[in-house]
Formats: sequence, C-alpha cells, structure tokens
Amino acid sequence: MFNDLKGALEASPAVMRRPDLRISWSAGKGNWANVPWVAVLDGRETQTTQRGVYCVYLFRQDMAGVYLTFNQGVTEPKDEHGRTKAHEILRERAADLRGLCDSLGERDFRLDDRIDLRSDRGLGVDYESSTVAYKLYEADRVPDEEVLLADLETVLGAYDRYL
Repeated sequence: MFNDLKGALEASPAVMRRPDLRISWSAGKGNWANVPWVAVLDGRETQTTQRGVYCVYLFRQDMAGVYLTFNQGVTEPKDEHGRTKAHEILRERAADLRGLCDSLGERDFRLDDRIDLRSDRGLGVDYESSTVAYKLYEADRVPDEEVLLADLETVLGAYDRYL
C-alpha cells in the first residue's frame, strides 16, 4: 500500500513539477511504527526525515485517518537537546514557520499545535510537537482525488515559500 501511495505521489503533477522532490515512507524498521508516514522531501533542504523541513502524510496510530502536514524532523533535535527541550524548540519553530502558511488556512489546514495522532508515546508524540500545519482526512471520509491533489499542491506551495 505504501509503495502504491509513493508511486501515485511521484506521478502527481505537483511532485513532477518539482524535480528536487523525492518520496520516502516508513511503517517501521524492525517493528511496526505507531505512526506510519509518507514524506515529500526536497533535496535542497534535507535528504532525511530526521532533520529539516518537509511535507509528510502522518497516519493516526489507530488508522482512523491520515494527516497531510507541513512538518520538521524530530530525531536530530532530540539527539542534540533531549526529548523535552526538543519538543519546546520544535513548537517554537513551528510557530515561526506558520507565517509562511497563510494560504494553507484557505484550504482548511489547521495552523496550530492541536494535531491528534492518537499516539500515547514515542515518535507520534514527537510528530505532534513538530507539526507546522495539518489537514485531517478521516478514513471514512477521504475526499476525491481532485481535492487530495489540490491540497498537496497547496502544501508544496508553502514548502516552496519556505525554501
């Protein structure tokens, strides 16, 4: 399923127009991830989800939905500062980055720190602290492809402004 999603994203007009983008995904290494993800990374910013800014689809731990997010890497800040301080730094950076995301609000993205990945521990909690903007697609109410592609273009536009 994740390979299919990766292929669909790679073939989307929004990604194809941006030659520096690459798609990466993880459902866990060795163990299943509580919050699987599919990331859209710009090589000019980062080659990994561990650092930098990127767009990422984050699946709720209970799989009741998926968020399209404008986000930042959590591993490097945690390694450098410890989890508690990293969360503080990530929240501050997210608040600063929201200034680049005004257009996301027009497409019903939330620009706050209230994303709910329904995760009680680990990376899911870290991702909540690092999220700049997000839009939820509930599993039983996924919009049509046209809306999904328009949302992707909108979040990539915010990424372009950041870059």
